[in-house]
Amino acid sequence: GDWAEYEAKISQNYAMYDNINKTYISIKTGDRIKYVLKGKVYSAFRGPFGGEFCYLQYPICDIYINNNKTSENEILTFDKKNMPPFLPVETKEDSYYYFWEDIDRYYQYWENTSKILHFPYPNYTFIIEKDIVTIKIVDNTEKTNISAIYDKDTGVLRSLYLKKTNNKTNVEFYMIIIETNIKKALLPTPPWYTEYWYIWILVTIIVIYAVFSLKNKLKKKLESY
Repeated sequence: GDWAEYEAKISQNYAMYDNINKTYISIKTGDRIKYVLKGKVYSAFRGPFGGEFCYLQYPICDIYINNNKTSENEILTFDKKNMPPFLPVETKEDSYYYFWEDIDRYYQYWENTSKILHFPYPNYTFIIEKDIVTIKIVDNTEKTNISAIYDKDTGVLRSLYLKKTNNKTNVEFYMIIIETNIKKALLPTPPWYTEYWYIWILVTIIVIYAVFSLKNKLKKKLESY
């Protein structure tokens, strides 16, 4: 199946659970974490009074830490300790872009509801750009901040930053993608001006026309002498 491998660039007091050996593994800077997609499971997002906001497809993955398998067939969801490496996948309308809009609407709904009913709920922000989607999660109750950047077209996680501060310990973790078989997910975001290629063509034509017009005018003046 599809796979993506990441390298820990910052790791302070961060650990991942080894489901095979039933223990926690302390992640160090430079460690590599690989996710191999084994399957998918669908979950419908609903409001308190029913009605489907959107469908989310959670990935089922095998996880490797430094090439050692630590988990098999694990369903990866939003758990404020990690983020699914493969999102969105497909929505009910079979469109990636509908997914990002729907999931943003869903979390904004629950955040507004929590304020009305006075119960704690993290703040989710979805910044949708041309090629990437940045998900920011702020949980003031657990003093946790997460920032995850996804490739918009493929749904592959590009980078993850997590910081958690409490009275006992401080946790900080940052990882970036280093390799995947989904090559499009590794493509850099093109410069802004490439989106306006037609303007550059038009400007070039105008400049060429102006140069030729100037040359003709100078030629006519010289002939008049």
